[in-house]
Amino acid sequence: MPDLCFGCHAAALKDAKGHPLPATKRLFEDKDAQRHPPFALGMCVFCHQPHASANRRLLTQAYPADFYASYSPKAYGLCFGCHAEAAFNEPRTITDTGFRNGNLNLHYRHVNREKGRTCTACHTPHGSRQKKLINQAFRFGNKTLELKYEKTATGGSCVAACHGPIKYDRCKAEEITMRTTSRKGADATPEQLKPSCKADKAEETKKTEEAKGAKGAKDTKGMKEPEKK
Repeated sequence: MPDLCFGCHAAALKDAKGHPLPATKRLFEDKDAQRHPPFALGMCVFCHQPHASANRRLLTQAYPADFYASYSPKAYGLCFGCHAEAAFNEPRTITDTGFRNGNLNLHYRHVNREKGRTCTACHTPHGSRQKKLINQAFRFGNKTLELKYEKTATGGSCVAACHGPIKYDRCKAEEITMRTTSRKGADATPEQLKPSCKADKAEETKKTEEAKGAKGAKDTKGMKEPEKK
């Protein structure tokens, strides 16, 4: 791996039902893409069986086949092999997920419902040029629809065919103008949000400094020492 897999998956293919399969080698070699860690390591068998599987796309564990699916932990066995199930269990939280507006759990909001959106409605399992492995486009029926995402230090914004521009923020909840059903629980107060918000900002600062340090090391690599006189 992954060269054996790329013997076929270097080109765009179709599955037995005629659904398109991406040319994953291009994404693997894309230096500007953020890649899912197993894919970045070339470890295809983290998610796929090489010979046969009871699950679609030779997946190692269960994952819903359609864009919409009723939520159950068992249905997302593939994802929960690595990712914490807690992020999808409660309608409100200030600890279990970063995808929240104040304490409103937006992962729960999207997935944990009778007609929930499956993970790949928003995320790519291989890689993307957008942060958080957010799809640049997604399939809905026979259509390919764009999805634009921007990350901020304490939240982000999303524009998709599903809805107009929506912003979310963990420190100061944004007003959601689209029509929605009622949410269980009460909005967190600013005081209740402070601890998690402070931790978020500290983590973001750390990542920014590490990125700057890595870029500086890359820029100076290979530079010759000045000649001593």
